[in-house]
Amino acid sequence: MATQVDGESPKDKGGTPQSAAVTAGIIVIGDEILKGFTQDTNSFYMCQKLRSLGVKVAKISVVPDQVEAIATEVKSFADRFTYVLTSGGIGPTHDDVTFEAVAEAFGEKIRLHPEMVELVKKFFGQQSKPESPKMKLACVPESSLLNYGVDEKTGRTLPYPLISVRNVYIFPGIPSLMKRALDGLQHLFRNEKTQFYMREIYVNVDETRIASVLNDTNGKFWPRTNLGSYPDWVSNYHRVKLILDSDSEADLDEAHAFLMANLPRGVVVPLIADPVSRASTDVYGLAESGSPLGQKVAASLRTIEEGLESYSLSKICIGFNGGKDCTALLHLSYAVVQRCLAFDPALAQSRTGIRNQPPVESRLIFFFKLKLSKHFKKGECMFLVLIVDSEANFACKAPKFNLLLGGLIQEFKSMVKGSPRLTAIRLRDQR
Repeated sequence: MATQVDGESPKDKGGTPQSAAVTAGIIVIGDEILKGFTQDTNSFYMCQKLRSLGVKVAKISVVPDQVEAIATEVKSFADRFTYVLTSGGIGPTHDDVTFEAVAEAFGEKIRLHPEMVELVKKFFGQQSKPESPKMKLACVPESSLLNYGVDEKTGRTLPYPLISVRNVYIFPGIPSLMKRALDGLQHLFRNEKTQFYMREIYVNVDETRIASVLNDTNGKFWPRTNLGSYPDWVSNYHRVKLILDSDSEADLDEAHAFLMANLPRGVVVPLIADPVSRASTDVYGLAESGSPLGQKVAASLRTIEEGLESYSLSKICIGFNGGKDCTALLHLSYAVVQRCLAFDPALAQSRTGIRNQPPVESRLIFFFKLKLSKHFKKGECMFLVLIVDSEANFACKAPKFNLLLGGLIQEFKSMVKGSPRLTAIRLRDQR
């Protein structure tokens, strides 16, 4: 058995050689998936990550916690794809049989790996005996490699390895552990020869109106470029999202130009899929444009910036009752926080309270606690107060604020009784 550290490639250890067409098969293991007890999110993340690395996922399979079923699928996938990624079936219990199944797929036996034994003792205690259920984690196929990844945040080697056998990589089923392992070992799968390109087009008519154009485009450019059509029955802005993707940017540009030229006039609508991520750029761009609206936005941004200079985020809240004014204020405030304080939206959390008032006047209050990135001191946060009509009647303990941006000022002054130094600021109407 061998140990592989970060930076080495499985191809240096006798693994599958990397060719121009690098493919992957994903095997999700677990009765809980097939029975509908647990939703599989691992394959979705794996597909996204592998595609970003230049690897084409060719097939996904879900199999039960049975040695024979897993072994059959592993052998089939290993013969057909460059990489095989399994998810689930690793652990100390009776239904954790992935190691055993992978060994059977390649005609091997499972053995206690000395390095894995020491790791199990380190994590679970030195008194762990060979016959204990914990040691099942150290019992791996004979030709196993131990792949130690790198933590992207700290740059340190991860303390626990991922087991691989030939071109099969055995990932844990717990999503957080799977993601950490895959992120830390992405160098093993990276295909420098391939990069995937994608274009999205949004149209405001049904598929039936554009089916002939889609058929013509697909017939002309497939398989160099793939065209997908995805109806959206929820959006009030567009009806269909079209996705063009290819591993050739030139082919993609050609197909995109053809499709745009042949779609009916006026059906394509501009849509920014993730406007929040570019809030700061767009809002400040408008403020710096010099237009009449831009001048008003600039004045409002200065007011919010002054508030951030005077108070920490944990002492500021935004009053939001669903109206047009506070909606604009919410976007402006977010843009300022994003630019000035490196706010990380992935760290947002929320908690809920309800104001204690007669049913007719009651308001449901949501305190959205917006955490900052690791560059700022612990506990620093910002609160968004969202007011929604409600007939509920419960007590609410609000955080102590010093500054309120917008909202119904008198209402908030009476609500936040624990903040005697509260200063309420409403952006001046500059229309």
